[in-house]
Formats: sequence, structure tokens, C-alpha cells
Amino acid sequence: MVRRSFFPAKNAGDDVKSWPTFKEADFKSGRIEIPPFDRSPVFVVHRPLQLSLRMTPWQIILVLATVLLADLVAHWIYAIIALRRFEQSPLFNVLAPPEEAVAPEIFSVETSDGVRLRGGIYFPTDGIPTSIVIFVPETGGTYATALNYVASLLDQGTAVVSFDFRNYGESEPDNRYQPGYWTTPFELRDLHRVIDFVLDQPQFAGLPLGLVGISRGANVSLAVAATRPEVQVVWSQGAFRLDQIVLRQTRRSMEYMVGKWTWLIPDWHVNLTLRLMFLLAERRIHASFIRLPSLLPRLSDRRVMFVSGDRDSYIPTEMTRDICLGAGHDPDDSLWIVRGAKHNLERVSQAKQYDQKLVEFFDQAFKNCRQSNSTAKKISQAAQIAS
Repeated sequence: MVRRSFFPAKNAGDDVKSWPTFKEADFKSGRIEIPPFDRSPVFVVHRPLQLSLRMTPWQIILVLATVLLADLVAHWIYAIIALRRFEQSPLFNVLAPPEEAVAPEIFSVETSDGVRLRGGIYFPTDGIPTSIVIFVPETGGTYATALNYVASLLDQGTAVVSFDFRNYGESEPDNRYQPGYWTTPFELRDLHRVIDFVLDQPQFAGLPLGLVGISRGANVSLAVAATRPEVQVVWSQGAFRLDQIVLRQTRRSMEYMVGKWTWLIPDWHVNLTLRLMFLLAERRIHASFIRLPSLLPRLSDRRVMFVSGDRDSYIPTEMTRDICLGAGHDPDDSLWIVRGAKHNLERVSQAKQYDQKLVEFFDQAFKNCRQSNSTAKKISQAAQIAS
């Protein structure tokens, strides 16, 4: 019930503390008499206490700073947890070299930072090469695994040069670097040195040059070809984008642990944690990771074939399509999705079709390269004569 207080005017000499408190019904019933010295009673309504939610700008800034700090701490904690899983490399099946493989001619080269690499040169069946393909192996692969993929090129007059990355196979270890499944400048440096070695060989002078890369080797091939105009053709099998594949695997892990509610966490929020994780991982392996998106546009004038298996549980076909588009190529002409193939096992799944596709691609690409080189040579000669 509303309580009302009655008290006289200010000129009354009564003690304020002694003024009684009355109910509204008391006035209506006439039980309350108004003192003669006060002609106007004063009523004070007692209302419930109301809390003010008004905040000063500094208080708002303090609250926001606290929330952001807590969020940043959470990102770092989850980045450390994710780092453990990131460093646990997935288990890929690296095929053993063919038992009845052609014996290669062994070579060794020293990189610009003093690491010696070993590799092998597989000459074509008739012994006279008309083109060169450098095979860039997958993680865990060696120069001997090249014939698991490109043996059919030897019958077409193509010499195959393959090598072992540092810390793998017969190449020297590099204690400054801990290798993994992700592309770093060290792998690029190794391939650059092998390309320089091939270009210095008199028997390969003037021949068109191409690359065949598998998985991480495909990323290395694309990244190096983007900066080496001598590389005119690339067969990219199982290439991937680091940010997309890690985000995809993270989302799958979150769905397994949390369930369907993971959609409440936006990708940008997850990517912030992953960026912190990448920083930690790069410090641990003493190397930075190569991001393909910035390099892909430089491949728009090269002949590139992007290959992926439709049963690849690591690299979805949509990612391969995005890489193809990022390089400025039409998926209808430069993308081949192998039916029934898992990661790195496209030839195992469709051996005959794989060999046919590989040979036709390089034959046509090298033919175009020879024509382009011949035309460029004639133009150069005509310019010299005119001058």
C-alpha cells in the first residue's frame, strides 16, 4: 500500500522526527485533523528504490578492455592446445618405390645455405631427352618414389629428375629446421637449387622444363614456378591452402567435441586463434610457412594441371577448385578430379587413365612451349638483323 507522510509547513516548530506517518484511508475517514497553523498539508510518496545503469565513458572503456583481455587470453590458451594437434602430422601412405625400377644417375648439389642434397636422373627409354620434368616428392617421399607417378613419361622422351629434400632420404640433415607437412622457405630453396643444377647441364640445354609435385611437393612446385619463368609447365597433385585445411580440420574437431553448437563461433574468431597458433609453430620449427594465395596469380600464363581425388579426406575438391581459380585457370580445362581416389593415391585408383592424362598433358604443353620458344627466337633474330 502507498504510504503518505503528513507534516506541517516549514514554519512549524515541531521536531521533524516526531511527525507520524499515516495511511491514505486515515485522511478519507476524517480520523486525521490538520493543524490550524498549516492550511496546506504536504504529502510525500515513498517510491521503490531504482538503480541507475548509467556508466561514464571510462567505465565503459574499462569493461570493454576487460572483455577483450579475457578473450585474448582464451585465444592464447586454445592456440597452445591446438598447436599440439597441429604438430601431430597426419598419417599419409607413402608408396614404396617400384621393385623393378630403372636405375637413376645419382647426383648431389649443395644449397645456398650449405646443405647437400642427393637425387637421381631417370633418362628416357631411348636415352635422348626431348624435355625435362623435375619430380618434387611428397612429405616422406624420396627421389626413388618418382617412378610411382611419372614412369610413363620416360617412354615419351622425357627425362625425370628427382631429389630428396633436406632432412629426408639421402640428403643431409639441417639441424636448424624441423620439417613437417607444411611448406617453408627451406623446401623452396632446395627446389631452386635443383632447377639451377638442371639448367646448368649441357645435355638439357634448350629443353622445355616442367614440374610434377605431390601434396606438399605440389605446393612447393607452385610457389617456385611463380617466381621462375624457366618453369613452363606444372602438374600439381594434392595442393592445398594452409589456412583452409587447418580451419577445416579445426572445425571437424570442434564438432566432435562440442557438437552442432560450433556454428555459433564465426570463422574469423577461430582464425584469430589459428594465427596465434601459426606464430607459435613457426617459432618452434625456426621457419615461416608459405601462403599460396599471394603467389597463385603469377601462374596465369603457365600450363598447370590441378589434380585431386574425390575421396580425399584431407583436401576437398572445392579447395583444389579454389586454388585453380586463384591461379587464373579455368577448372574445365585445368582441373581433374579423379574418381575413387584418396590423398596421393590418384594413380593407384586410376592407373591407366592417370598415365594417359599425364602423358597427353605434358606432350601438348611441351609442344606449345617449343612453338613459343621458336617464335620468340625468330623474332629475336629478325630484330638483330633489322638493327
